[in-house]
Amino acid sequence: MASPSPARPQRTPDEVEDIILRKILLVALTPPANPSPAIAYLELTAAELLSESRPLLALRDAAERLLIDRLSIPDPPPGSPSPFAFLAAAFRRAGDEARKISTIRDAALRARLADSIAHLRGLILSYARIVAGNPDTFPSPPNAPHPAAELLVFLLADAADPLDPTPAPGAPPPPGFIDELLGTADYETVEPAMVELYERLRQSVIKVSALGDFQRPLRVLRRLVGIPNCAKALVNHPKWIPKDQIMLIGEGRVMELSSILGAFFHVSALSDREFASKPDVGQQCFSEASSRRPADLLSSFTTIRSVMNGLYDGLKDVFLILLKNLDTREKVLEYIAEVINKNAARSGMQVAPLKCASSGMFVNLSAVMLRLCEPFLDNMESKKDKIDVNYLFFNNRVDFKSLTAINASSEEVSSWIESRNNATGEARFVESQEASSSGKNNTSSLSKGGALVKCSKKENFSFICECFFMTARVLNLGLMKALSDFKHISQQLARYEDDLESNRTMRDQGGGSPQLEQDINRLEKMVEILSQEKFCYEAQILRDGPFLQRALSFYRLMILWSVDLVGGYKMPLPTECPKEFSCIPEHFLDDAMDLLVLTSRIQKALESFALDDFLNFIIMFMSSSSYIKNPYLRAKMVEVLNCWTPQRSGMNYTASLFEGHQLCLDYLVKNLLKLYVDIEFTGSHTQFFDKFNIRHNIAELLEYLWDVPSHRNAWRQIAKEEEKGVYLNFLNFLINDSIYLLDESLNKILELKEIEAEMANTVEWERRPAQEREERLRVFHQWENIVRFDMKLANEDVGMLAFTSEQIPAPFLIPEMVERVASMLNYFLLQLAGPQRKSLTVKDPEKYEFKPKQLLKQIATIYVHISRGDKEGIFPAAISKDGRSYNDELFTSAANILWKIGGDPRIIQEFMQLAGKVKAAAAEALDAEAILGDIPDEFLDPIQYTLMKDPVILPSSKVTIDRPVIIRHLLSDSTDPFNRSHLTQDMLIPNTELKAQIEEFVRSQQSRKRTAAEIGESDGATDMTILIIHQIEANKERWCRATPKVGELRMEDSTRVLPEDLLADVLGRVAPRGLAASRCVCRAWRAVVDGHRLLQADRLPRSLAGFFVNYNELFYSDLFYRPSSSVDDYFTEYRMPRGNVCDHCNGLLLLYNRVLNPATGWRATFPEPSSRVATKHWSQDTDMYLVYDPAESPSHYEVFLIPRVPHKTRHQRMEEEESAAEWPPSPCSLNVFTSTTGRWTERTFIRDGEAAGTVADMQLDCRWMGRRHSVYWRGALYVHCENDFVMRISLSNSTYRVIKPPLCDGPELHLGQSDKGVYCAFLDAEYHLQVWILDESCAAGMDQWVIKHKSARQIPHQSYSCYQQANGGPWVMANTNNRYDEEDDIEVTDQQNSERNSDDEEDDIQVTDQQNSEWNSDDDEDGLCAQEAVVQSRDRHGEYVDILGFHPYKEIVFLHRSLSRGLAYHLSSSKLEDLGVICPKHYFDMYQQCHIKEAFPYTPCMMGEIPKSS
Repeated sequence: MASPSPARPQRTPDEVEDIILRKILLVALTPPANPSPAIAYLELTAAELLSESRPLLALRDAAERLLIDRLSIPDPPPGSPSPFAFLAAAFRRAGDEARKISTIRDAALRARLADSIAHLRGLILSYARIVAGNPDTFPSPPNAPHPAAELLVFLLADAADPLDPTPAPGAPPPPGFIDELLGTADYETVEPAMVELYERLRQSVIKVSALGDFQRPLRVLRRLVGIPNCAKALVNHPKWIPKDQIMLIGEGRVMELSSILGAFFHVSALSDREFASKPDVGQQCFSEASSRRPADLLSSFTTIRSVMNGLYDGLKDVFLILLKNLDTREKVLEYIAEVINKNAARSGMQVAPLKCASSGMFVNLSAVMLRLCEPFLDNMESKKDKIDVNYLFFNNRVDFKSLTAINASSEEVSSWIESRNNATGEARFVESQEASSSGKNNTSSLSKGGALVKCSKKENFSFICECFFMTARVLNLGLMKALSDFKHISQQLARYEDDLESNRTMRDQGGGSPQLEQDINRLEKMVEILSQEKFCYEAQILRDGPFLQRALSFYRLMILWSVDLVGGYKMPLPTECPKEFSCIPEHFLDDAMDLLVLTSRIQKALESFALDDFLNFIIMFMSSSSYIKNPYLRAKMVEVLNCWTPQRSGMNYTASLFEGHQLCLDYLVKNLLKLYVDIEFTGSHTQFFDKFNIRHNIAELLEYLWDVPSHRNAWRQIAKEEEKGVYLNFLNFLINDSIYLLDESLNKILELKEIEAEMANTVEWERRPAQEREERLRVFHQWENIVRFDMKLANEDVGMLAFTSEQIPAPFLIPEMVERVASMLNYFLLQLAGPQRKSLTVKDPEKYEFKPKQLLKQIATIYVHISRGDKEGIFPAAISKDGRSYNDELFTSAANILWKIGGDPRIIQEFMQLAGKVKAAAAEALDAEAILGDIPDEFLDPIQYTLMKDPVILPSSKVTIDRPVIIRHLLSDSTDPFNRSHLTQDMLIPNTELKAQIEEFVRSQQSRKRTAAEIGESDGATDMTILIIHQIEANKERWCRATPKVGELRMEDSTRVLPEDLLADVLGRVAPRGLAASRCVCRAWRAVVDGHRLLQADRLPRSLAGFFVNYNELFYSDLFYRPSSSVDDYFTEYRMPRGNVCDHCNGLLLLYNRVLNPATGWRATFPEPSSRVATKHWSQDTDMYLVYDPAESPSHYEVFLIPRVPHKTRHQRMEEEESAAEWPPSPCSLNVFTSTTGRWTERTFIRDGEAAGTVADMQLDCRWMGRRHSVYWRGALYVHCENDFVMRISLSNSTYRVIKPPLCDGPELHLGQSDKGVYCAFLDAEYHLQVWILDESCAAGMDQWVIKHKSARQIPHQSYSCYQQANGGPWVMANTNNRYDEEDDIEVTDQQNSERNSDDEEDDIQVTDQQNSEWNSDDDEDGLCAQEAVVQSRDRHGEYVDILGFHPYKEIVFLHRSLSRGLAYHLSSSKLEDLGVICPKHYFDMYQQCHIKEAFPYTPCMMGEIPKSS
């Protein structure tokens, strides 16, 4: 029988506790029998215990000593755990031991052990906090991680989710370790550990994109802020609102890159080119998107939307937890305010990416703020009262006061706030005094009173109020800015795609070149990059329906709140706009409209969303400039409505908005018409182009409303009530736009045809250089787009005229409008049915929206509609008066075309009946004109030169003018056409005395004619002479524009009865301007005028219309001129050039590759020279000069190409032989273009006399910058060259000679023509003017300059006490560059440049036989006599005077002072006149290098057309 096993020795409680604590701490107090690296033998600790007569046991009272000694082991070996890792592991072991002791039956022992383990766990946690905050407290092994990094690993592992894209970075922490470590201690203990932890958490996401692993760090952040001490540590972190500065990085960007939350907000699908995140969302999801399946793209959209909404929800939870915590709430609001304030620059057009936070951050912040607003967005009616408008003006967080207000300037806003402060302070002071005097609660009353006074600066606003306004600001800087960026990217992408397609087309057509291939590769890369960016924006924003719905709900609340500021939804609006409304930021409403436009274009984005509040708001404010100052904001409201029409939105339910909404029925049409008029002048430098885009939306909306019976009835009522008010203005601008758009389109079509013809000639086309072909193709595609846009708008306008004239013809027939309407229709008819219609044939008219058949039908319909409403028979007479386009055969031609294209037979029949009435009216008008005979000048309208019927006096200029003429002008421009002062219809003064004289004159002429008829005193020849002269004077304006074929229909047959000598005698009696026009009538008249040399130079109108000025950095030459009158835009007699003027000669302008006669509107292009002269000495730097003499040949011009000498600093060093060569060389070969042949030829000129010097001498002229002037005088071309010598080129004998300058080494001379020939002038350093005239009467080749004038006093270049008018002056700028877009023809009205030969006209600068006095008068308020000017004692820095040019026919030198004022200096009297402002509008605001490059005096020439061959 086996003996029993011996029983285990019973351990004492101390021994059991010792074993457990040593297991937890991994220590030994006695030398271990089997040493283990994990077990630390604490020899010193054991010795200390023995010295204290204590047992070598690890008991509770020695636990802290054992823990410290265990952590303090010096020089831990590599691979051993760090102090923090050891403590975490010890915490785990303590938990394990705590679970094990639960099986001990001895309750007392179990309780003792549990207490010891708990005590040790507490010590472990305490020292873990110390180590986390102070890593150097205990020795660490080499390369040990930072405790915060180890803690972050625990947190990330604990936050792991099976759906995370990457596995957890490590093992999870011991159960309960994180919560006990961070949640059970006081703030001061936790805070040091959290500083580094939050920084490392920030670093873990700062470079992570939407497709990266940001979810785990976000869950960690969400967990930490749920712990009060950690939340407090977050908002007190040094990088909660970073104060550090980074070189080249702005504060706004620092908030994103350095703040703890900024790193999370940086996570986005939107690209950040400066600080890119990984992985690249665009590259990973949308690379080569054009080749991907739609399902793949949709999957990418869904993925991005899902992960971004996860980010939004997580950050919203973080914000919400912090906002609910009273210790952290204020810091959160401060953080949001700082992000807003430091990124205020994001609201600008161009955002500096290194200065401001990215769009990704602000889109994320927008989404989070909208989520915070959700509680009060769901109950906006009850919560909107908590939104206090005073927050905008008196809060100390976000600056709203400096933002653009809805209808107040910044000064008005500041003044109003100050007045509010003063009034509030006084009221509260009185209140406090009353409380004090009552003797009740004095202390508290005073205290309250003091607090109230402070409230004027800082109120206690509710969270709803703060959240609402901060969200509005964040949306402006975030969501709305991102949508603007998306629009810009889309437009840029479309342009690159068009360019890429054009370049590929060029390559396919055989225009390949290395440069072209490089361009294609570059464009392909740009298209790929922009496509990826576009898809990323679409994925994160546009495809996120709930995001947009929340934003719409927010702006609905914004609209409701804004309307409450003006008293709610009611019309009409109060007369005075409340200051609270006028001072709110403009972007509040602007952003709402932008979002509505965008969402209206996204399918199903507005489904189930109530739009009534938006509609009410738009109708209330769209036409009220007294409430909303910005016309572009009101225009956006129309765009919104246009997007809501059923045909645009594709949503039938939107029809109820327009057809069943009472406010809409009562006010919409009226407000649209008013806005159509108001938008003519937006105040922007692009207003001319902008108005067409805006009116396009208005026209589309009006066309839709016309088909709604209730709106059509409202339209009729408005036309009846406002016949001479807003509706007349609407009709006027509609006609203006129609004329301009159709005219521009048809002109561009002709230019397109020229390029098409060039390309059709494949042989010649292939011979051209590839670069030239590329350029021509680019121009072709650019013009295609312009034509397409203009023609589309023209079709809309003509269509609106067609349907409105049918039921509302009356406004078309009022005196102020009927002639304008008739002229417009005649012009359209001439273009579509006249002789030149075949020239408008293009290959694919539909591509350009060009529908000539439809247009012709509509024009005929408009004629008929107006004729049906013409009860008084005034329409036929108005048609016949149009001297520019009307002739009776035109109507017959149009009718024939209408029959061929299937026009309405009834319309055609009525159209021909109208033609018969017009022909009869023309005959009657001719008889009436013959009866009146020679009409006194004072009875003629100064603009139209027709007999006045209702003369009125203009109050400011005192000019008498016919009422219909001035009213027609006022429809487009509310100024006096003679002095630009303000003028309205009610200010006109009837000239009853003159009206009676005119009526008496008419009666007397009629009586005299009847008497003459009775006694038979007139003979046939006299009648014919009178008839011819009257016909010329009456029709000279249209004849000078008519083509020969049209003109030949008029007078040729009737003049065959006169012998040639008699006809020459008759024509010789006609005024020069009329004689120039008569050349255009028929071949017989042209032969007589030219054969008898009736039209000599001295018979042409010799007048200076103004100066064409080229300004640095501006695209177009501007016109500085003195206006004499103003007519509507249709009757334009001057057409300004598109580009910079290169030269001017006798009324003809030279541009880069074309010539233009602004007086007649004629233009022609010429080719570039096939090869410029480039010999041993000649540079390819050249200038073009124009030669045109209408007296010698009115149909011939030449262009000379004059090369320059190369400058040393711009070319490689020249050989010594080349530098020593004579300049100019002889013979000298010049390229010359001749209009008669249409080709460039090389002509050789032989030098007569000495050379100007050598090439090296010429290179010493360092002043040689821009182009210099020339003069064409008596058959010779004088060209100003280097070192101020003049090259006189004789065209008759092909010689040239050099004329030395009057001074050597003096200032640069200015060459020009004046009264007696060729002049030159210069200003010395003291601004004394010296003028010479060229004397060519000496021996051959001995021309010399003779001093003509030297000013005794300096030309004043400083400010004068008597010269402070900043805006006045008789001359004005046309401001071409501000009024028109780059591709627009710029028209200057006829009256602004008209030349009249009246002796008593002071507005023209001209010379006649009867008038030899100066154009200024001594009592002219604008005059400034140089001798009487008083110079201020202090000189103004940077001011100067420079020469513009000479008056061609009077001895006057024109100057400008510091690019601010134009001056005229009279050589005869030394009198100096101030002409007016010569600086274009906005020039100094838009450009830095502001100066005048060249100026050219312009003398109009009314000669007939130059042959087409040129």
